[in-house]
Formats: sequence, structure tokens, C-alpha cells
Amino acid sequence: MALLAELQEICGRAHVRAAGSGDTVAGVPAGFVATPGSAEELAALVGRAADDKLAVVPVGGGTKADWGGPPSTVDLIVDTVRLAGWHRHEAGALTATVGAGTRLRDLDPLLRPTGQRLALDPASMWAGATVDGALAAAETGPLRHFTGPVGNLVDAIGYVDAEGSVRTVSGLAAAALCGSLGTMGIIATVTLRLHPRPPATVWLRRSVSNPAELFELMLLMETTPLGVAAVEADWPAADPVLARIPRPATERTAGAAARRPGPGSVVVQIEGTGAGAHDRVRTAATLLGGDAGPLPQPPAWWGRLPGGPDDILLRLGGPPAALNAVEYALRDATAGSASMRGSVGAGVIVASLPGHLAPRRVVSVIEATRYTMTGRDGWCTLLRGPADVHAALRASDPDLPDAARRKAAADPDGRFAPGRLPLRSRG
Repeated sequence: MALLAELQEICGRAHVRAAGSGDTVAGVPAGFVATPGSAEELAALVGRAADDKLAVVPVGGGTKADWGGPPSTVDLIVDTVRLAGWHRHEAGALTATVGAGTRLRDLDPLLRPTGQRLALDPASMWAGATVDGALAAAETGPLRHFTGPVGNLVDAIGYVDAEGSVRTVSGLAAAALCGSLGTMGIIATVTLRLHPRPPATVWLRRSVSNPAELFELMLLMETTPLGVAAVEADWPAADPVLARIPRPATERTAGAAARRPGPGSVVVQIEGTGAGAHDRVRTAATLLGGDAGPLPQPPAWWGRLPGGPDDILLRLGGPPAALNAVEYALRDATAGSASMRGSVGAGVIVASLPGHLAPRRVVSVIEATRYTMTGRDGWCTLLRGPADVHAALRASDPDLPDAARRKAAADPDGRFAPGRLPLRSRG
């Protein structure tokens, strides 16, 4: 218990404890849980852990603790909840500095009166995601179409390195920490880039019958300046039985099929002045044709991850043509049980595979998907899945050499989230 007392001396007796049965990371039990209240306490904590060669895993809101596979060992969980807080707002420079443990959903009420916003709207935001968690998972939302990768929203990051020193990085070095999954350092503060808040926001929905049609619509949208801030597509899972049983079309069923919405839908978010945004929606509806029409608010699936909490998640990126191809490939490989959703306009989507699929089959599906994507200048990353699936896929991961190099350079002794590797830095 001497170690517990030493850790408590750093953070305070009330903020360090022996881990309980519920203190796990992706199912791996922890030894201790600490909640530092400042960057200095965090640095001292990491330095003390380094002296005893403890495996340290940072946790924010816990909404993505199972992303990247389970760590091999968790000696110390560092909970960043006490690192939350509003530090500084430079309205003229369009930046705000906040503590790493600040919940994303708490930022908008603070920024709204200033006429500014943080254009970061990931799926985990309303579940309690923190700033450091969103950055560590390179998580974005529909507004990625407008901003690009999450690293584009970061001006500077203050973090604690593997030796327990506080460092501040900016530019590409800060962007490189996005997607690190806590394997390269522990974020303490973040200076975020803000944008003016648009006066009005409107949405437009259109049904799509197949990925090829969606690809054609994307080409149309790219050629017309409409003030588009986001383009999201939703491809729900098909009925796995009906997907395998073709049925002859009668005159009656063919007419019904022509009137029925397609298996997928695309929704466009347009921003501008009140009158201007509505005028652009009408123009976009004419351009997209079909059943395109305005929506009073985004659909329920907007900005949400596909599938359920126990399903396997993949993040895919590349040109729209690559996403078109992979949709067909995933549907064929899973008999229609895969679902996809995401920022097709920005070339990034998330696919969900049923969690009950046998690991061997999951590995086969993902390897085939990677082959499809890399052959089209795209990529495929396993975000969430069983430990044996992560292990089986590691050897064939084309991003492995770069991820291992980045991890070794930042954490040569492998004390931060051992067993995990960072995600693509621009993913």
C-alpha cells in the first residue's frame, strides 16, 4: 500500500484509490485509479508511475474506452474528469483553451453568446465524451465535411509525455496526437480553433437506391456552390433473409418499389442567412431530383454511429468512388447485415458488423474490405471489436509500420496503454 499512499500524496487522498471490480478498460482490470487536478499533478503522477514501470491508461468520458482493442495491462487508470474547465477564450483569434476533461456538450452553451462555435460534433458528444477523448480517437461528426480531420480544429495541445514532463505542441505535432488513443501521451489542455456560428441551418433529404446513385449525387454536389456544411449518408442493414431471396417483380410490386424510399438516404446540411439558406435548399432539391425535400431538423440517425453497442465498428476513408465500391462488397460479404453511416462528402464513413458473427468470418470480411479500399486509395481501420479479431488483423494492417514507429518514438518503454497502437493521425 506504500505506492497508493505515494500516489495520494501527489493528487490528494480523495483522488486516488485502489481499483474496484468495475474499474476496467475494455474488460482489463486496473490496479489503481487517479484523478489529477492539474497538468502538474498529472506530470508528477506519470513520473511516479514511470519509476515503478506501471502501465498507464488515460480515460475521459469512457465513451470509447473499447476502441483500439484492449490494452495488455492496466496498472493505473488516469481519469481526466478533474482536468475539465474553461481556461481562456480569444474571441478575436477564434480560439478557446480548455481542460482535456471538459465535456464537448458543455462548450456550446459557453460559445453561443459569442456568436462562435466549435465545429466538432461526434457521435459520442451527447453520451458525455470529453475533448481529450474525441481527439485521442480522431473522432469527428457531420461537420467534418466543413472542417476536415479533427486535427484541423486543434491549435495547440498541452500534454504529459512518457517521462512525466509537460510539453506543448502545435501545428502538425498537435495533429499527430489526434488518434493516439492514449498511447503517446496524456492530454492536459487543448487550444481549439473556433468558427463563426451561422445565422441559419437547414437540411435536405433524398432517398438513394444504390451506392452508384449516391456517388453520382456526390459529383453533382461538388460542382455547385451551395454553402454545404455536411453531407451524411445512411445505409441501414438489409433483412438478411430477404437479401438472399430474389423475388420476381410484378407490375404492382414494381410500381410500389418506384414510390417507396430507397434502402439508403443522403442528408445535406446547408448554412447561411435565413433566406439564403432556404433558397439554396430549394436549388439543391431541384439539382438532386427524386424525392429530395427539406427537413425541419436533421433525422434521428444524424451524427450517430451505425449498429448497436455490441457490434463491430470499422472506420473507412477514401474517395467517394471507393466508398461506393466497399458498400457493395460489405453487403455481399455479410448477406446484407452490415450497416454504414457517415460523412460521404468528406470521404469518411463508419461501418457496423453484427457482433454475433464468428471471429474468423469477421477477420475475413475486414481483410476483404481493406483490400477493396487500399486498391482505391482508401483505408479501413478496426475501431471496436473482440480482442482476438484485433490480434488476428494486426499482422495484415497496412498502417501497422507507421503506427508502431509513432508509438515507439513517443513511448519507447511502452507504458502508455501497452498493447495498443495509435490510429491513423488523419483518420
